Amino acid sequence: MLKKIGYISEEMIHISDWYPTLVGLAGGNTVSLRGNLTYGGNSDGAKCVFPFTYKGKTYNGCITQGHDQLWCSTTRTYQGKWGNCKDVQPLDGVDQWPMLREGSKSSRTEFVYNIKDGNVRDSGSAGSASGQAIRVGNYKLILGDPTGTGKASRAGWTQDPFVSSQTSRGRITSVDKNAVYLYNLRDDPTERTNLADKMPSLVDSMRARLESHAATMLPAVFGRPDQRGNPSQWGGAVSPGWCSVDTSKIIIG
Repeated sequence: MLKKIGYISEEMIHISDWYPTLVGLAGGNTVSLRGNLTYGGNSDGAKCVFPFTYKGKTYNGCITQGHDQLWCSTTRTYQGKWGNCKDVQPLDGVDQWPMLREGSKSSRTEFVYNIKDGNVRDSGSAGSASGQAIRVGNYKLILGDPTGTGKASRAGWTQDPFVSSQTSRGRITSVDKNAVYLYNLRDDPTERTNLADKMPSLVDSMRARLESHAATMLPAVFGRPDQRGNPSQWGGAVSPGWCSVDTSKIIIG
């Protein structure tokens, strides 16, 4: 199944990539799981047909070739019947099977570590939005408190077990919610050298990427702590708190 084995890859992959990767590996497509209804076009709202063949090439999802927005064929082989893809939002994940199978380049060029409510542009962390971070290519941008706690006692990093020459815990020894950190992860994987002052244009462009992602966010919802699920009330076991167990019906053995 894997054409290349026994190597260490430095390519980028995110946990959200596993969904489209495994669906594609199984011969499916993520678009087909979301209804496939169309609008516009000339197919009266018919469903997309996947896979479909267009100009000799087979596609497993909606495409933009020859159109100004995502569309699909409503016949197995395109015969002029088509529709615009409806309610199809791009996934956070991307199909990484070619990279895993062949050791090729990653399909991903960036991913977000964290975004919090707040204006990314105002300052390093935008006040309440401390601890935001994004990676683009080899570079990682952190805005504000990288611990996300506001507590200086938790600043710094635990020693990397694979770097025996380390003599200190890390490069951040105090918390500054307005700070900006930029690291080249390929050359500086333990994030020791802050390049933010030397590369302001890159900081601005990466901050703009965070802004574009933040614009798509829904407001965060934080529920009140519910002690009904506290393990202390369930003999040390984790429980959602809303279920009950009839211990008389438990069979052991």
